[in-house]
Amino acid sequence: LVDELGDKAFIMGRADQGPFSLASMILGMDLFLLELDYKVNMPRVKELVRGQATVLGPIDPSGVMALGTPAMVTDAAREAIEVLGEGGGLILGPGCALPPKTPAENIHALMEAAREFGHYR
Repeated sequence: LVDELGDKAFIMGRADQGPFSLASMILGMDLFLLELDYKVNMPRVKELVRGQATVLGPIDPSGVMALGTPAMVTDAAREAIEVLGEGGGLILGPGCALPPKTPAENIHALMEAAREFGHYR
């Protein structure tokens, strides 16, 4: 896999660093994966990386995954899929590390939302 990726970049964005301050750098790079947290402007992300990179995230790992309800997880996942998923280029998941005490039912809700909403024809 490493040989296949060659010099493609993997970028992890943090909201407190302002991911879009990286926009000029991102646009000229041969990206593979862009990991972003839940605070980003998802339509702008899709516009910037469409066809160039896969986005990983952007579900809120604390407020939604760890402390929210399964319904909140489903809503956040559906929104992310609707905005970022069409045409591919989305790996749905938390927009950072998943807290250890995340309820299993929320993880299952995320997987179920991916199955339910993650298909495009």
